[in-house]
Amino acid sequence: MVADPRPTSSPRRCASGARWFLVVLGCMAATVGCSSSGGSPSSAAPPETAAAPTVVYLALGAKETNNSDRDDLQDNWPQIVFAETLPAGVYVNLATDDATVQSALDSQLPQATALHPTIATVWVESADARLGTPAATYRQKLTQLVEGLRAAGATQILLLTPSTSTTDAGGDLADSVSQVARATGATLVALGDVSDRAEDPGQRRIADQVSSALHTS
Repeated sequence: MVADPRPTSSPRRCASGARWFLVVLGCMAATVGCSSSGGSPSSAAPPETAAAPTVVYLALGAKETNNSDRDDLQDNWPQIVFAETLPAGVYVNLATDDATVQSALDSQLPQATALHPTIATVWVESADARLGTPAATYRQKLTQLVEGLRAAGATQILLLTPSTSTTDAGGDLADSVSQVARATGATLVALGDVSDRAEDPGQRRIADQVSSALHTS
């Protein structure tokens, strides 16, 4: 007689595995039975909660906002505002050194629209002051910029302006910023003297005023 070469332990292993599987099924059935016997089922999933919308902070403007002439960009006022007030959001600085209110409308607003901002700061005066943009034209264009940001989704829009005694203020352009803020419902951030804006203390003071306005608006 030829011996059967197949190992005799395989059937026992399979049977043991089958019994283990049946035991697991039995335990699962018992668990389900116990959870459903007490009245209300405990296996119901908790209700889903909607995730909080992402904060998208955009900084628009000219050299006052871009600050490319400063070496330490980490200490620039928009970066400070983002890092200390809006740390869980997204921050993009769209400002350019030579921007006017018209060029901000033409180039920065389309970029902002594509990014769907929730918060925006606008500080664009120096180039318009230097070029002599008429106050009426400036107000009209700045109003269009605010309305465009709001249409893009921004619920908080802050308009920054220094005092008229500084070189960046543009005289009556500072008054125009105030008028646009009142007419559009944007938040005015009257900065006062920013003659030291090229230094870290000046950037910190600007950031603190913007952050305070964000908390109260």
